[in-house]
Amino acid sequence: MARPNACAEALVRAVRRCVGSLPPDESGAMLAAALSAVKGNDAASRGLAKVLRSEAKRHNSAKAAAAFATAGGAAAAVALVRSYFHDPPLERIQAVTDSVAALADLAAAGGAAKAAVIEAGAADSGVWSMFY
Repeated sequence: MARPNACAEALVRAVRRCVGSLPPDESGAMLAAALSAVKGNDAASRGLAKVLRSEAKRHNSAKAAAAFATAGGAAAAVALVRSYFHDPPLERIQAVTDSVAALADLAAAGGAAKAAVIEAGAADSGVWSMFY
């Protein structure tokens, strides 16, 4: 009998392999699409948050980080942060910490990547209002 999270693990492995070979804009879009497809699956969200974080680190030049962030990387990270406030089990909390770290990596690249992080946060203003 298959483990309960076997499908989530298989999805995360496939997405990790795929995005690792894509240019920044396509990997950002792929991760955003994958994360929107796994809402409610904590194991898949956690695994994809780890991929999101590693991709944010991999695209460390200002140009690559901007392409990744504007193509969906920043919006995906903000969506994961928002999910914590509605459903806070441990895996969600861990996914949020990876997402915040990804946002920090993207913002640290500066320029258009930083602007994309700010824009993604502003587009989902409910996230930031929860902090105060």
